[in-house]
Amino acid sequence: MGKFIPKTLSKKLWWAGGIVVFFAIAGFLTFVFSPLSKAQIPSSFTDSRQSAAGYAATIVGDLSSVSGDITQLQDLYHAHGSSSAALDVIVVATAKHQDARDKSILLATELETMARAIPDIHPEAAAQTALVAISSETALIGKLISQYNESLGLLLVSLRNHFSGAQPQDAAQLNAMVDNINSQTQSINQLNDQFVQLMQKFDSYYR
Repeated sequence: MGKFIPKTLSKKLWWAGGIVVFFAIAGFLTFVFSPLSKAQIPSSFTDSRQSAAGYAATIVGDLSSVSGDITQLQDLYHAHGSSSAALDVIVVATAKHQDARDKSILLATELETMARAIPDIHPEAAAQTALVAISSETALIGKLISQYNESLGLLLVSLRNHFSGAQPQDAAQLNAMVDNINSQTQSINQLNDQFVQLMQKFDSYYR
């Protein structure tokens, strides 16, 4: 038989128990209806974001390296340098360009996965930031495919024709083509920088 609990003590226990339950329920409801309770990032978004960042970094690195190759070709052009050395540089630059194109296709796939996950991202402000970031990186792909590819292709063909002796090129025209490519490269870099900055803002919603 259990020990007898005085009525006054029993009331105190019920009172204390009631307070604990009250604060437990209050804490739960506060969490449920707070923005933090709805903070979520789908794993598919996180995984694709990591892959996309890697592909984008490779693209930017390839284009930066191609710019260095173009500068080397300009120097060879003005110095009437070795045609064999120039053609070797053109082959290397072409390979880097192809790698950037291949990575842009993979990047597009990851961005599509990220975009599909946006409706499941909370809070809404974070979702909107992610959408703008994805749009920025999509614009990068568009510029790479529609403008940069064509401009670089024309330049490399012109330089190959020049150094092989098939068709000498005018210096002013080549310089104009190089300036155009450098401008496009800078624009692509800026779009990627914007993506990175927006994703940093995205992360700030979960700190």
